[in-house]
Amino acid sequence: MQQYSKLTYFLSVILLLAFVTDAQAQRRHKRKKAKSKTTQLLPHQRDSLLQPIPINRQAFTDKIEHQVNITDRKDGVLDQKVEVDDKAVSAAYTQIIVLGVPKVMHHIENMQLATHGSKIAYHRALEELVKSINSRPMSSAEITNMRRQLRSFDELINALETQSVEKYVNQHLNIYTLNNSELLRDYPEQKAQVFIAVGKEKPEVMIRRLPEFAKESYADPIVASAAKVVPGTILTYATSTSYLNSVVRRNKDPLVQAIVRIASESRSPLKALPFLGDIFHKRKSVKEIDAITNNPVEYYKALVQLKVQNETIASDYIDKELNHRGLQFVRKVNELHDYGASVRFKSLHPFGAEDLYYMIIGSQDEIYTSSFTWMFGRMMEKMNPMSGDQLINKLHKDHFRTFIRMCAGYNRLAGFLSTMDLEQKEILMKEFVAGLEQGLQDDLTDAVDVADAFGSINDVSLINFLKKEVKNHLTKMSNINSP
Repeated sequence: MQQYSKLTYFLSVILLLAFVTDAQAQRRHKRKKAKSKTTQLLPHQRDSLLQPIPINRQAFTDKIEHQVNITDRKDGVLDQKVEVDDKAVSAAYTQIIVLGVPKVMHHIENMQLATHGSKIAYHRALEELVKSINSRPMSSAEITNMRRQLRSFDELINALETQSVEKYVNQHLNIYTLNNSELLRDYPEQKAQVFIAVGKEKPEVMIRRLPEFAKESYADPIVASAAKVVPGTILTYATSTSYLNSVVRRNKDPLVQAIVRIASESRSPLKALPFLGDIFHKRKSVKEIDAITNNPVEYYKALVQLKVQNETIASDYIDKELNHRGLQFVRKVNELHDYGASVRFKSLHPFGAEDLYYMIIGSQDEIYTSSFTWMFGRMMEKMNPMSGDQLINKLHKDHFRTFIRMCAGYNRLAGFLSTMDLEQKEILMKEFVAGLEQGLQDDLTDAVDVADAFGSINDVSLINFLKKEVKNHLTKMSNINSP
C-alpha cells in the first residue's frame, strides 16, 4: 500500500512538473511575442487611458473602482495589493482584480468605435463581473475561473471593437462567454448560439438560468436536455406558480411530459420522482406509485428494487431518497439500543437482504456497532441460498467497496467471504483493490474504502493476497504507461 501511494505521488509530481514547465514555456513565448508587438497595439488594447474619462461616464467607472477597492481591502489595507496567508491567492487577486480590472476599464474607454451608451453598458457588465467575484470567498479554487472570466470579458470587448464577434463566438462557445453574454445584447444570433451550445454541454448549469431565456425558442431543447440530468429542477419549475411553469409544460419531450404528470397528478411529487423511469416507460401509473410512497416499508423496498433493476433515469434522486429513507430506519433502531432485540429491531423484520445491504452502507456514519451486527446477521440469513458474491453481483457491485470496508471494520468480513467458494472470493477481492484509477478524479471514496479496509482486516493470508494484487496492478500500470 505504501508502494502504491509513493508511486501515485511521484507520478503526480512528474506530471505536475511537466505541466508547469510546459505552461511556463508557453507564457515566456507569449510574453516575448507580446513584447515584440508592443508598438503595434491598437487604441483599445492599450492599458493606459488615451483621453480623460468624460464626466458623464465617471459615475460608472467609479463603481468599477469601488468594486476593485473592495478586493484591495480584503486584507484590511487599501494599497494596490492583496496580502493574505496564501501567497498564490494574494498574487492572483492582486494581478487579476486590483491591477487587471482597471486595465480592462481603460480598454473600454479607449474604444473608438463604441458609442457612449455601449461603453456605459460595458462598464456596467464589468462592475457586475467584479461584484460577482467579490461575493464569493477568496480562495485558490476561484483563481482559474476568475482569470478566465476576466480574460473572456476583455477578449469579447476586443471582438466587439474589431467587429469580429461572429468569429470569436464560434471559437469560444463556453461557460465564460455565456457568463459575459450580456455584452452580446446587440448580437442576438451569437448570444443564442452560446446559450444553445452550453445548453447541450451543461444543461444542469443552463437550466438554473432559465428565466434569462425562457421566452426564446431554444429554451425547449435545453429543458429537454436538463430533464435527463436534473429532473428535480424541472419538477420544481413544473410545480411552481411562476411563468416558468408554462415553459416546462409546453415542452413536447416525452421525459419532460412524464415529469409534468408527476407534478400534476402525484400527492407527493418529490417522493414519486425516483420512479420517473417507471412513469416514462409506462410500467406504473402515478396513482400506483402514490400508493407505494404512502407506505414507508413498501416505499423503501421499491426504491431498492429500482437499484436491482439498475434504473438509470433519475438515478441520483433514487440514491438520495434511498439513503435518506434507510437512515430513518437505522436511526430508529439506534435510539432503541436499551431495548431487547425483539423490540429494537422489529421495524426491520419486513426487509430482505438487498434492503438491509443498502441500509447498512447508507448509514455508515451513524450506525451503532450493535445495530450493524444484528443487521448483518439478518442480511446473511435472508441472503441464503445466495452467496455473498451473488448478492453483490445482483446489486451491480454498487458501493461494494464500502460494504467490504464496513464488514472488515466490524470484524464480519470473514463470515461474509465464507459464503463463497475460493475462486469467487478471489475474484471479488481482486476487484476490491483493482480499477481505482478509473474513478472520477475528484471522487476518492473507493480508494479511501480500500485503505480503511486494509487497516481492519485481521486475516494474514487475505492481507498478503491483497498486497500481492496491489503490487501486480501497479506493475501492469507501469508497463502500460512506460514508453
